[in-house]
Amino acid sequence: MDRILIDSGLFGGGLALINTPRGVAMYNEALKGLGIEPTGLKTFQIDGIGWSPEISTEKGNRAYLTHGNANQIGIIVTPDQYRKPIHFPSNTFDRRIMRMFFEQSMREIADITATNCVQLDLEQDFTSYESWRDLLSVASVTVRASAGNLMNAVKHQRALEAAALEGTNLLFNDALRAQIITSAESGDIRRRRVEIPDLLFSVRGANFWSRAFEGAFVLRVGADNILVLENDTVFAQAEPDDSGSVYSINEPGDVLERLAEEDLIEINFGWLREHPDELETLWEMIVADFVCRAEPECDYISMIPARKKGIMHARRDSVPPEFHELERLMQSLRKNNKRPPEISKDLARLLLRPSKKVGKVYTEVLWMLLMRVQKDPLDILTFYTCDKEGFFSQFETWPLAKKRWAAEYVSKRYVPQMSQTTPQDEPEEDTKRPRKGPWGRTS
Repeated sequence: MDRILIDSGLFGGGLALINTPRGVAMYNEALKGLGIEPTGLKTFQIDGIGWSPEISTEKGNRAYLTHGNANQIGIIVTPDQYRKPIHFPSNTFDRRIMRMFFEQSMREIADITATNCVQLDLEQDFTSYESWRDLLSVASVTVRASAGNLMNAVKHQRALEAAALEGTNLLFNDALRAQIITSAESGDIRRRRVEIPDLLFSVRGANFWSRAFEGAFVLRVGADNILVLENDTVFAQAEPDDSGSVYSINEPGDVLERLAEEDLIEINFGWLREHPDELETLWEMIVADFVCRAEPECDYISMIPARKKGIMHARRDSVPPEFHELERLMQSLRKNNKRPPEISKDLARLLLRPSKKVGKVYTEVLWMLLMRVQKDPLDILTFYTCDKEGFFSQFETWPLAKKRWAAEYVSKRYVPQMSQTTPQDEPEEDTKRPRKGPWGRTS
């Protein structure tokens, strides 16, 4: 991982450190219980579900903590993993699942991890996804927890206690007395809180992204399903039927047009007029991207505005057309014109955002889709917030000047999602009259 990301805290800052022999041994015991080879590392970090970037590098396998995309598994070593990010999710709802799991069973997790790891199986009703239709059929995820032999040992001691209290001649029951003595050698664990109930997490009617089939967005629109695939080979083999409509993310016009038709995305000029800072931020993003690519070694952070404008002017023939179009739009909105000027699809793609009608919980999924449609998004804060994996991948392709600027810009403004209050999935009523734009609905 790029050192700039690490030093700025954008990568690794939210992980839990495992650096004691006991912690490493517990993690390895959990790996073996899940059928995974233990690590030889003496210190490493883990995220909210137990995935470690260091161990994934050691194994040469980023998906080492799964048994296929339909079988996400997890390891909890410490309660400190609560509200930690998940760096390699199988699905966008993994973070919500882990937050709910911790909040449901925090006392049990704290008790168990005093001596053992909690092993998790996130069951999705499929051993493996054989068809994209399987992905559309997922209705729920059941989280089942285990802790090696600890849970059974606690049950066994309690059963022995019950048998001893029921019996009238324990002194002469050699077999029962021997079992009690043997069990007590490992300590009195009768009062430990280790029973963790299954957590049922519904995804019926939910929008989400899955790592299955090399990346797939599942969007539910009424009785219809929309599947957006990121791999063209998979897309070529997916024939739409009554299960849903299938699109390729590499054909963004078709994807965006369908999303606009379903009121999932919009360009809200009224909102932009009331929030001029949004367009000003986009203007700065375009300038920063252009200047940093024009002068890859520059110190953009300390560059004064006049210098930035000078570089833009000197290379005005290569400035993207949507930049000048954006300036005209900003001027129009400042004048409070009733109807903003017509805009191109290139600019519209930068202005699209999830519709107000979309439930807040699923807004992140649509932002992630909008970022991936853009390939190399200019809105780096939203990009990092909603698609860290994509952000890290693109970061490696940027010139040094943009890396330094982006790292500072995002680190100063980013609010970890796990620290935010879980939003309610309640759509907001849109009372504004819609009109048609480059991809259907705008307001």
